[in-house]
Amino acid sequence: MKAIILITVIIMGLLVFSGINHELKKHHFAILLWRWFTGMPHHGRGHGTDSRWFRRATKETAHVHSWYHMARIHRTWHRTGATVFVFGMAFALLKFRERAILGIEAGAAAGVIAAAVWAIIRLRKWHTDKITVNPLAEALAPVLAIPVIQAQKNISLPPSYLTTREGEIGAITLPPHFRATPGERDAVQHLIATRLPVDVDFRWQTKRQPLSIRIFASPKPPDCVLFADWVDAMEACIPGQIFLGLDRKHEPFYGSFNIDDPHWLASVGSGRGKSTWLMCTAAQVLHNDILATLDGIDPKGNSLTPLVGIPGVNIARDPLNVPQMWERIITVESEMMKRLDILKTDPTAEFPIKLLFIDEGNTFAGQSKQYWTGPESDRKKSDPATPSIWGNLARILWMGRAANVHVVFVGQRVDDRSTGGFGLRDSMGFRAISGFRPAAYKMLIGDGVAPKSQKPKGRWLYSDGQNETWIQNVIADPKDLARNEAIIRDYAMAGRVPSGGPVAVPSPRPAGGPQGSKRAARGAAAQL
Repeated sequence: MKAIILITVIIMGLLVFSGINHELKKHHFAILLWRWFTGMPHHGRGHGTDSRWFRRATKETAHVHSWYHMARIHRTWHRTGATVFVFGMAFALLKFRERAILGIEAGAAAGVIAAAVWAIIRLRKWHTDKITVNPLAEALAPVLAIPVIQAQKNISLPPSYLTTREGEIGAITLPPHFRATPGERDAVQHLIATRLPVDVDFRWQTKRQPLSIRIFASPKPPDCVLFADWVDAMEACIPGQIFLGLDRKHEPFYGSFNIDDPHWLASVGSGRGKSTWLMCTAAQVLHNDILATLDGIDPKGNSLTPLVGIPGVNIARDPLNVPQMWERIITVESEMMKRLDILKTDPTAEFPIKLLFIDEGNTFAGQSKQYWTGPESDRKKSDPATPSIWGNLARILWMGRAANVHVVFVGQRVDDRSTGGFGLRDSMGFRAISGFRPAAYKMLIGDGVAPKSQKPKGRWLYSDGQNETWIQNVIADPKDLARNEAIIRDYAMAGRVPSGGPVAVPSPRPAGGPQGSKRAARGAAAQL
């Protein structure tokens, strides 16, 4: 053992001596020791950076080792500590051999563990930099007017930011010249919010240097939003506006059919509350406008059952009767064309809202294809392979807005195949997803880091093409499905014509708008 130690010391001595032998010929040994222990180069000349004793280099210098970018006091600690450790271990092996070997073994084990932890941390940081930090830096660099490399260094975002539920998760140092005007702040916050796969809040520090924006984990929406607690919010909605639930700040979130993209699309996994969402939407539309009508397609035969029998509602729900489902779409298209003809002679004409619900769109697409290619179809040889019904639906999506006719399309995976291959998804601008994978997010929402799907039932991510918002959807009774359906049905029925239902023809609004029907229905709503 002594021979091994002696050989090791000799080899190290030769290596060190060979590296500084030519310097010994020019300088005193004490000077070399001073340079060694204070982190200076052996030759004594400058090391090419502007680092100082207690300050790291402020500028990155090309072709200069990162060692010389460190503060000089740090280089002193490293070299002095390494030297003391080597000579201390050599002395311990000569004087206290057994204890030294035991200490080396324990140190080696601790070193392996530390190396593994360090490797994991570095790997997570590399992944965070690649997926989040680097794209964010490229987006922020032009806004902050700094190089991309500098923007990357200014972003402090630990790998644990994805699992942090409260408190600060990171910060971005701003350049001194950044003015932080309201427009610039909005631009920076928008870039951060759209590139982080978690909801965040911001706190600006602009009154002292360094300027920074601190990023905090945003609270989550509530676990449950009860229908009865938000009847007043629903009553306050204008026709075509829908109360959907509460956002992460526990504030009401609304959808609307009165916008430029008036058709809705929901790509939601099984067991995520699709049926309840459709019923709540229908109930509010029917309750707030007594002239509103709804046509629905229910390929499974049980999703829209609670709406059956409500005046103004027609549901095709026989899984084996595809022509009946097609008839609903053709009827809606026919009504739309009548309204468009009226608008030609009277551009000021107004129409009550007419909705077309298509639930389980993937199932409907499969059933339609099977029927179109089957023996019962009236398809001609010259007809395309795509079922003709998609052409009828396309016309509704493309022209329905002017006639106040709107489509709500729901499926478990709404891709191009489930919408007939017409590119119809682009005509549905208001979108909701839940129980999704990253590929589905990128397909329906857009590029960027896909957030993780949140587990609570009814927790959906909505997008209007500009902003994405997590919402907890409203529900009447989360524990009793039958009671949940009954409450929503009663709300939809309140104020409706008992039988026969209103006819969807153009007519002036009732005096006071929908408020008359609302007052008539308040008694029933209060019982919820």
